Amino acid sequence: MKKILVTGATGFVGRHLVEYFRRTDGRASGRGAGFRLFGTCFPEHPEHCLEMRTDSPFLELVHLDLRDAEAVERLVKLTAPDWVFHLAAISQVRVSWEMRRETFDANLLGTLNLFEALRRRAPKARVLFISSSDVYGGLRGSRRAHREEDRPEVVNPYAFTKVGGELLAEFYASIEKLPVVIARPFPHTGPGQTADFVFADWARQIAAAEASKEKETILRVGNLSIRRDYSDVRDVVRAYALLIKKGRPGAIFNVCSGKAPALGEALRKLAALSSVKVRVEIDRTRFRKTDIPYLTGTNAKLRHETGWAPRYALERTLEDLLNDWRARIGREPAEAKAGVHVPTPAAPGRPTVVVTGGAGYIGSLLVGELLRLGRRVVVLDKLLFGGESLLAYLSHPNFSFHKVDVCDEAAVAPHLGEAEAVVHLAAIVGYPACAKAGKEASFACNLEAARTVFELAEAAGARRFVFSSTYSNYGIAADGEPVTEDSPLFPQSVYAETKIAAERYLLDRAARSSCAPVVYRFATLFGPSPRTRFDLIINQFVWEALTTGRLLVYQPRFKRSFVHVRDVVRAVLVALDAPEAKVRGRVFNVGLNDGNFTKEAVVGLIRKYVPEVEVETKDLSFDGDMRDVAVSFDRIERELGWTARISVEEGIRELVEAVRSGLLVKAPNGGLLSVNASGD
Repeated sequence: MKKILVTGATGFVGRHLVEYFRRTDGRASGRGAGFRLFGTCFPEHPEHCLEMRTDSPFLELVHLDLRDAEAVERLVKLTAPDWVFHLAAISQVRVSWEMRRETFDANLLGTLNLFEALRRRAPKARVLFISSSDVYGGLRGSRRAHREEDRPEVVNPYAFTKVGGELLAEFYASIEKLPVVIARPFPHTGPGQTADFVFADWARQIAAAEASKEKETILRVGNLSIRRDYSDVRDVVRAYALLIKKGRPGAIFNVCSGKAPALGEALRKLAALSSVKVRVEIDRTRFRKTDIPYLTGTNAKLRHETGWAPRYALERTLEDLLNDWRARIGREPAEAKAGVHVPTPAAPGRPTVVVTGGAGYIGSLLVGELLRLGRRVVVLDKLLFGGESLLAYLSHPNFSFHKVDVCDEAAVAPHLGEAEAVVHLAAIVGYPACAKAGKEASFACNLEAARTVFELAEAAGARRFVFSSTYSNYGIAADGEPVTEDSPLFPQSVYAETKIAAERYLLDRAARSSCAPVVYRFATLFGPSPRTRFDLIINQFVWEALTTGRLLVYQPRFKRSFVHVRDVVRAVLVALDAPEAKVRGRVFNVGLNDGNFTKEAVVGLIRKYVPEVEVETKDLSFDGDMRDVAVSFDRIERELGWTARISVEEGIRELVEAVRSGLLVKAPNGGLLSVNASGD
């Protein structure tokens, strides 16, 4: 599996690059297993992460400021990428004039930090540095096509930072032997571009006029006499993918169409696609301080060395761009119509997903992913552990929250009316919690409430019901072999008994219900989320090793199966989108096939990162959950194409980093439940 890091993944080009790999991945493997994709998002713009509209659940987004050298190095160390696409930059010429120091810091210092981190932590990673055709300037009035050998001519601060970035790339390629390839893209446009750029701005104005039923509109434009070599962004990202594989380190490649129509000619093509009459009004405030009059390039080197050729004519690109703005303009808030980047509400008819227990460990992470994918999300939770985990989503236009106890039928019913699907996570979870609550309360919450929510969802017309169960149901494997979904169930706790009872109810309803239930038996979860649980073996062990320096481990040779919480979220997304016939009435184990570990093996991995921890082991029998079982996760891979991607060691390393950095702190309820013997 190729690990790919995309800086600036939530930008215009970054999104198209992610989509390119999603499509390529699906064609190559049919299972989403060809790539593991990491993307960075600038922390001052978290809304960009929330609004990303790509159905590629294998993308893992990280908030990162490239000016923070230590944070960049941590990311490179954690991801160990094979390929790196360096897109992140302040890329608007106008902004570079207004914010010169910020542009230099982001574009030059950020690039230096990335190259240094790769030199130390991933020296074999192939890197594509994205420069810009702005480095050519205007060739002092020449009207010939620019070649890669032409001497740069800096005419704005943005171009200066790109020339500097190229020099850095050439230095690291020739002196440090870091395989860096340089791409010089010429202007590009296409669906998804914001109105900060010329063609997208025109398309937005035309779409707004059409939506207002105007017969005629005035289009305010800048300098129409300049000539530009424009490409379709989809052609550009395809060139990037070829260059990361075939480009020579240290070499520069133009990415361009080789044609340079005047902007006025492109405007006439765009206006001809409109249903309203377009009158043009020159607005000199839209002129640049230094406008390059003629800009085109030769793509012969790119064609020769990679086999690339453009596929989109300018007419097709403009038509797709206008159609994209037509689709967006009717549902945008006023701020977005004015050119401000804000989250886009879901289109009418987009699926509404109700998440019970949405403030919890899995739910708080799942909510963010659903919003990122453009779904409407309704969360029902009684906030037993507080609601801080959902605060980041509060202002999102597709998010709504209701403080509801799922055991209260009358309180739940009003909030399922528009549900297309329900993800039922709410429960009293784990042996210790159920033991404390008592058998009657545990069955009321875990069985009766599940039955109530399902029947209300069914009555409301929901089509899918994802039920979170547990591999605790298997208890002990009599023959020592990994258990499958068809293995006998030997519950060792009240918690497992409640989940088995709820499963039986749902599976019995599957054949005759309009709502298709699917049962997920989760392995023991680990990893951070907006509401991290500390009553789970790996999370608790890492916390105690780092904060107390000691571990007391019961039944050290008992086996457990594990799965990272982010992988669980991906699995839920698969359950929501899979064809109904593949999931209706089906049970799937959800976990890591390489994640069946004894407790002492887990401790051994922790010791790699916390070697000073003191460990004491005890064999202790008690009246509780004494599971000793390994699990097979072949069915979900075979039938739904899902596999866990984050190893136990990767998760431990991530947790150690999170605790040591201070990002992960003690549970909000102030205590850690002892789970050495339960682990669920």
